[in-house]
Amino acid sequence: MRKDGMRFPFVVTVSPVRNEEGKLVGASVIARDIARRKRADARIRYERDRAQRYLDIAEVIILVLDRRGRINLLNRKGCEVLGLGKDECELLQRDWFSTCVPRFCRRRARETFQRRLSQELEGPWHYEYPVLTRSGQERLIAWHSRVLRDEQGRAIGKLLTAGNQG
Repeated sequence: MRKDGMRFPFVVTVSPVRNEEGKLVGASVIARDIARRKRADARIRYERDRAQRYLDIAEVIILVLDRRGRINLLNRKGCEVLGLGKDECELLQRDWFSTCVPRFCRRRARETFQRRLSQELEGPWHYEYPVLTRSGQERLIAWHSRVLRDEQGRAIGKLLTAGNQG
């Protein structure tokens, strides 16, 4: 509690204080006000949740893959098309190609993905290839993709979208 009576969140650090012989003679206590950090964390959570709501109401698949083809983001529509329900977390950081692309076109899809990342040409690219649903069904998807770049212009992954799959 502050001097004015207002409560505030804080972090306490306690360290032992020893004399010359190493005997414990006390403790040093430091309390830090973390109210500003808590407010910033709450704002970040609010913005993240708001962005997620936008992604989830979109009637298109939104998929983000990193350089190695791991899933960084899959919105609700993507989960729905893949037969996963509303929880995309089970696929995060899994390899897209070995998880969601049928075996017969997996190698070609991965090679195309890597080639697009290494080329200097800017997209967008439009193509079709199937995905594998949880039940094992293949669904042909018309994809639109763009290379994602970092601040230095290096390719860091791809953003893929696909229209309403019905």
